[in-house]
Amino acid sequence: MSRLCLPALLRRSTGSRLRIGPARVLAGVTALVLGSGAAVALRDVAWPDVDAAGGERAVPMAAEPRRAHRLASEPAVVPPPRLLGVLDPPRVSWRFESASPTSGSPAVSASGLTYVSSVEGVVHALDADGAFRWSHGLEGTPVGAPAVDDAGQVYVATSARRLYALRSDGQLRWIRFASARIATEPLCEPSGFLHFVGRDQKLYGMTTGGGEPLGRQLGVPVDVGLGRLGAGAVAFGLASGEVQIVRRAAPVARLALGSRLTAPMFGDGERWFALTDVGLTAFDAATQSVAWQTPARRAALSADGRVLVVQVGAELHWLAPGTGEERQRVRLPGAVSTGFAVSNAGAALVPMVSGELLALAPRTTRLAQVKVGAAPAWAPVWDERTGRVTAASGGAVVALDLSTWQLPAAVGTPETAAQGERLPGSHGHAARRAAAGSIGGGA
Repeated sequence: MSRLCLPALLRRSTGSRLRIGPARVLAGVTALVLGSGAAVALRDVAWPDVDAAGGERAVPMAAEPRRAHRLASEPAVVPPPRLLGVLDPPRVSWRFESASPTSGSPAVSASGLTYVSSVEGVVHALDADGAFRWSHGLEGTPVGAPAVDDAGQVYVATSARRLYALRSDGQLRWIRFASARIATEPLCEPSGFLHFVGRDQKLYGMTTGGGEPLGRQLGVPVDVGLGRLGAGAVAFGLASGEVQIVRRAAPVARLALGSRLTAPMFGDGERWFALTDVGLTAFDAATQSVAWQTPARRAALSADGRVLVVQVGAELHWLAPGTGEERQRVRLPGAVSTGFAVSNAGAALVPMVSGELLALAPRTTRLAQVKVGAAPAWAPVWDERTGRVTAASGGAVVALDLSTWQLPAAVGTPETAAQGERLPGSHGHAARRAAAGSIGGGA
């Protein structure tokens, strides 16, 4: 397979962004207003990772990848992607407005409760239908997003060196005081064990029952937040370029990446994925060996481990997780704000700098969009059990029902598609046909 040289890849990564003038109306469908938007800094909120100009950075190719998916240098195999039209957006189940911006993504419990923390030091709980349930004041500003366990108990770390545990009814279960400022949001293992990293360069672990946090010295700072690898394994990357993997705070493995992580690692128990400034590396979890590498800026894996989506420049590429082979690609209509989510059906749920959430249908080149808020959107949370995605932007929190969202059936022939494919929870109703048309190019 031919390979794209680095200069060509950089030209492709920086020069392929879709640029659109005025909003365009597609044959009776509401106007699709596209653009990068501007990041607005509110108080001390750490907005999602966005370039200063609101654009995308060039991502170099990993050196000598063992196996990389096909690139745009092979148009006969993978034709350049286009956005051919828009779909009716998913149904908005509910919307909530916080008095101050959220500090991170929402957290959703198994019972459907949604927890949101705000920068003013409050955590809110919302019922499955979006009805307000309770709020609880915190000392200090929340560090990132809340964590939730299988029982619906929520955990919030704050800048005041406190870790809160709140029951699903809003009652305080316990508070623990860290010996140093907390650097990462907490991560809860299914076994009932909590992890977080302190600014004293220690990894802390404790039981969800409220045991005293036990720290292990790391010696160097942690680059990004904690990552969930499946089977109870948790990963974190060090400034030295090493990744350490633990289970219930006990060391499991060390990986020498040679480059620092740019996002938390993720996996499904069989495969581990690491994003660095040279791209995405896939590891075999059993042997801890490199399976394949490919250029990527961001990436997400479906809950069942069968769909992997990566961002390369201004495009999304759908890959086979086991081999890295490309299945589909779609050009993005604007700047992505932070990490995205992927459903088991392969729908990519992408937060944008403009405050919108894009839903991109699998095996098609169509999209739907929903305005969440005015600020760059946080990473959305996908719940496979309910077919619902929850997203936050500024003080706005929105839940969308994708279980009834209809998708076109054929790639490149939207004007003739009479039947639709739907995400989990659907019952095979015919899809509404989206108007044909092109955005930023000919048909």
